Amino acid sequence: MRIKKKELKDLSNITQSNEEKVDKDNTDVKKNEPSKRQLKKEKAEVRALEAKEANKQVIAQKALNYVSQWKHVRNEWKFEKLKQIWLMDNLLNVKYVPDKSFTIILEYFEGCVGSAKKQLVNKAMEVVKKLEDKIKNDEIEETIEYKRARQLLQTLPIET
Repeated sequence: MRIKKKELKDLSNITQSNEEKVDKDNTDVKKNEPSKRQLKKEKAEVRALEAKEANKQVIAQKALNYVSQWKHVRNEWKFEKLKQIWLMDNLLNVKYVPDKSFTIILEYFEGCVGSAKKQLVNKAMEVVKKLEDKIKNDEIEETIEYKRARQLLQTLPIET
């Protein structure tokens, strides 16, 4: 029988609360420190998260280099669907796409047609609608994501 992570965490929380009750009754009992196995497991999780984040940064840099090559050295540039998909997914994310590269990416997507264009427009409209709903509820706060979505909508020609 396999135990899910969530169930395992719930069980550990229950045992910790039971141990705390025992500690209140017996003041001589020292608190349980995490076992070596638990410490190793936590370290492994942290390392995995760091590796995943580093990998995301590498992928982001490759995608930005792809767009830069499209802009500056078009004769050596080659279309790559995966990089275009990554750019579409992360276009509004400030963490991966700096402002300097954002303008180049907008130029790249100006000539976009078909389903790629539909996805970009839908994504931008979704962000704009979310903020406009917040404005109606007096929770006004224009984000960079909102500003970028507006720029994207202004850049892409939309047929009505």
